[in-house]
Amino acid sequence: MKFVRLTVLMLLAVFVFGLTTANAATVRITQPKLKALKISLAKFYLMNISQNGDIVTGLEKVSDTKLKQQGTVYKLWVFDFSGKTRDSLKISEILVPCTAVPNGTLTHDGKTCIIIAERGSKFIKVDIPTKTATILFQHKKGQKGFRCDTGVIQTYPNGKIGVSGYFYDEKDRIICKALAYIDPTKTGYEIFKKAFDTTRFENIIGNSADYVEWVDAGKCFYVTKMDPGKDNKLSKKYNFTPGYKVLCYYDKGKSKILDEAPYFIHYAAGTDRIVYSTVDKIIPQKDAEPLYENPQTFVIDINKNKVKVNPKEKLYQYLAMSKNGETATISDIKLTTASYYYGRKADNFKMNQIEGQSKSSLSVLRLSENGNAYVIFDGFQITWGEFK
Repeated sequence: MKFVRLTVLMLLAVFVFGLTTANAATVRITQPKLKALKISLAKFYLMNISQNGDIVTGLEKVSDTKLKQQGTVYKLWVFDFSGKTRDSLKISEILVPCTAVPNGTLTHDGKTCIIIAERGSKFIKVDIPTKTATILFQHKKGQKGFRCDTGVIQTYPNGKIGVSGYFYDEKDRIICKALAYIDPTKTGYEIFKKAFDTTRFENIIGNSADYVEWVDAGKCFYVTKMDPGKDNKLSKKYNFTPGYKVLCYYDKGKSKILDEAPYFIHYAAGTDRIVYSTVDKIIPQKDAEPLYENPQTFVIDINKNKVKVNPKEKLYQYLAMSKNGETATISDIKLTTASYYYGRKADNFKMNQIEGQSKSSLSVLRLSENGNAYVIFDGFQITWGEFK
């Protein structure tokens, strides 16, 4: 590789504009640019990337005292990468009328962001083209409603927006736990429509269910479940008496065990495919990270087609899977740095290093639903790119 000495003018241009590109499909918004936008990096976090990867959103907690007194504590930042180059990048900011934001999601067209705020009791619609924010619903005494107490809000592959929580009556009594669809064209209680009664679902899976990934309301669920039974094949094989964890797939009340292991450490789900890591044994260490015996990382689909994807025999963490199941990412974490890898279904999930992400700062990574684009925020800069 040849290196060319930059002139003082070129260095100044990079500092002022703060945008660099590794190739036509990678755009970096560097720290100087973010600071030039007056974004407080300590108060900023990455939220969403749109279905096709063009739109990225982030939330920043504002410092303006007058805005705080008016009940506006957050600002939504919108980064439009549709031009795929630094020169075509568009950045906008929109004030959000709330004091606490747990989560949000983008519609498939990337034009609307639905935000849940105030501990899940307030639902806000942000229209990105017009830069306006509208309150769709908020809790009021003496009125029935829905509270997203889990903080889970997402756009499903069918384009519908779903939230996880519970319906309540006029006296704030819980009617039922549920997944609910949100209709952003309406306001008030009418925005909610029950999609799935999770009270019944939780009774089916029992208290031993460790974690649930809602892939689509009423259709597809992934559960990490612990079975404390001693008379099972894994207990005998690994001499492991406390129990073992099982990945389950649920489809309209029917379950399927996808895989079994003494420990499931991390996993992320797409519509019909999961990336996950397992170990045979966890060995505690005094004043140090525990040791993991036989760490392995796999991708498996609902038909139990299984592929081992860890390039080396080590524990890969911070996993991600695109909603369509076409792309998976894994990371090799060492203290405060990480190397990030991606694999595509077309290549049987053979892992390749993400360009420029070798031993970089620990980062937040988001995958687009179609699996073709990603965005990374490492606390200092935002990197957007497309997979080859």
